[in-house]
Amino acid sequence: MYLPIAIMMICYLIRAGVKDIDRYHEKITISLQPTSRTPNLMSLKLGVFSIDDLPLQYSRSVSVANDNTETYERVLEDTIGYSNPSSVKYLLGKIGISDTQPPSLMRGLQSKHFLEEDFATIIQKEAVCVLGS
Repeated sequence: MYLPIAIMMICYLIRAGVKDIDRYHEKITISLQPTSRTPNLMSLKLGVFSIDDLPLQYSRSVSVANDNTETYERVLEDTIGYSNPSSVKYLLGKIGISDTQPPSLMRGLQSKHFLEEDFATIIQKEAVCVLGS
């Protein structure tokens, strides 16, 4: 449902390209011209659109915000990625973290850099022996 600019009203949802942001006057200049889109967004249509055209995540977050009985846990459980164990492996691969090597991005937290006697259980046992004797 795309409408011409002449019949647009307040509270309509409009998709437009941002041309300028004036922080001093708190104004945003937008354009409905196709040339205002970047090349990777050329498939997007500019103008008025319906609430059905919004991304599913946005629609879901609005419905959760308006429904006091909906819990965060239930939203997570209803999400496809939450119950899909392969999504974690896929995302780790996307950012270059291997699940066969230590997955920490901090070298100091990777277990291969710790000596056996530096692990907490051994230190705790040593502390008990020292305090107990």
